[in-house]
Amino acid sequence: MIRDQQSENAQDVLLEEATYLRRESDDRLRYGHEYGQAGLKGLFLANGGAIIALLTFVGNATSHVDPRGMFWAFVWLSLGLISCLISYFFQYITQDHIMNATHNEAFQKQSDALGWDKKYNYQIYIQKSNCTLKMSVSFGLISLGSFTAGVFVALFAIT
Repeated sequence: MIRDQQSENAQDVLLEEATYLRRESDDRLRYGHEYGQAGLKGLFLANGGAIIALLTFVGNATSHVDPRGMFWAFVWLSLGLISCLISYFFQYITQDHIMNATHNEAFQKQSDALGWDKKYNYQIYIQKSNCTLKMSVSFGLISLGSFTAGVFVALFAIT
């Protein structure tokens, strides 16, 4: 009798954990959406603002501006814009993998609690999320480097 009650308590704990993990997987999808929105806002603010500022300056400049230097400044800033978009795409995919890992872990806990033999692999999604997170950080750094290079190239083209 005591063993059955302990078994029911363990089952309740596993079901509670499964419910918690399902909620977390739902939150991960929401986080992915928020990362995408925040990334696009920051991206267009920095790189897009720099491109517009350069166009405004060149259009109103009375001093000599090196056209070739400005061309390369726009290339670098555009590369920064594209890299940032790719970075946030990978960040979204990372959150999606984490959501899937959490979802499968919740199913595994539920399966264990109910005594099913079904196995859910969530480790593969954790490995995928680590890979896509590294890609996201790499493209974010490329974007930052491109933005910095574009600004310095524009500075030398102006002076």
